Amino acid sequence: MIEFLFEIFGELVLQVIVELVFVAGFRAAAQTLKGEASPPVAVFVHAVFGALFGLLSVALVPRSFLHRPELRLANLVVTPILVGALMGAIGGWRKRRDRFTVRLDSFGYAYVFALTLAAARYFLVK
Repeated sequence: MIEFLFEIFGELVLQVIVELVFVAGFRAAAQTLKGEASPPVAVFVHAVFGALFGLLSVALVPRSFLHRPELRLANLVVTPILVGALMGAIGGWRKRRDRFTVRLDSFGYAYVFALTLAAARYFLVK
């Protein structure tokens, strides 16, 4: 039972940690840069960085926490939604406190980042 829970939450926790680290760095960089990219360009950039961080996570954690194919597929679908919702909640919390936010503080951009990260792990990790 413990192994089953670890399988389910291991991939989710890994993706949440990667996204939180990325968003912290992205906030720092965004505060120093002027101007914003258009939404289509921003979606593309978030997708590319999600895939790159997915590749990095494969190098750091080369084995999947999930061993059953149906759980791995469920992770590909469910985890990006959960990560996007968590990042959206954090972004809402930051906005209510008049803190600096970036696009990853919204559901959509966080979802794109998490989806490409999860897809990289899904296709490259056994």
